[in-house]
Amino acid sequence: MKRQGKILLGIGAGLLVATGARAHVDMVSTRGVANASQEIVFGIGHGCDGKDTYKVTIDIPAGVTSVRPMRSDFGPVTVTKDGQNNVTSVTWQKADADLHGDDLAYYKLTIRMRPPNAPFTQLAFPAHQTCKDAQGNLTIVHWSALPGTDAGADEPAPVLKIMPARRPGWNKYTVPADVKDLKVFDDALIVWKGTSAYSGNPNTVAQIKAEAGVTELTELKAGDEIWVKY
Repeated sequence: MKRQGKILLGIGAGLLVATGARAHVDMVSTRGVANASQEIVFGIGHGCDGKDTYKVTIDIPAGVTSVRPMRSDFGPVTVTKDGQNNVTSVTWQKADADLHGDDLAYYKLTIRMRPPNAPFTQLAFPAHQTCKDAQGNLTIVHWSALPGTDAGADEPAPVLKIMPARRPGWNKYTVPADVKDLKVFDDALIVWKGTSAYSGNPNTVAQIKAEAGVTELTELKAGDEIWVKY
């Protein structure tokens, strides 16, 4: 681990991570743990065209189980199930009396769920936001464009990074399937496979490029053994 330690010496000064503007319906939870029950939180950053958010539906992707939504400022929740009794969507809807006159509130919506046993993948949760003004006019925005696809007028769906259980410090993993997009490790300090390394931090990337004998890690193959520093 000598090489890993050498590059890590300069990480502390460069941990600032750039973040983009938040969407109307966004994934607040930074990651999900594979095959473990946990709370996953969605954020409603603002309404639509000045209207308050009236209803939000979150589609539950296949493989997610033990779905139990939490009540919120919207009041009770409803779920839709398929023929095998799997929850396929969760809906929060306000009473008209609880609507704000304009778009001024931020909301959090929580679901307790068990993601599938698929670490190092990303899971999309298409969302459908309905806003309503005092006159009863509705605006519907679909946050359902999947990563890497062109969904036309739809906005990007909230995406949850699915990771294995971890502890602070070094973690050793065997990758179960090919990983083409290493952004699933963007909250890690550094990832090592042999003499190749990856980091989502630009300062650490510069160190990787400058270190003799180290190459940039760009993808992983099923069966690769890696060390990840959190």
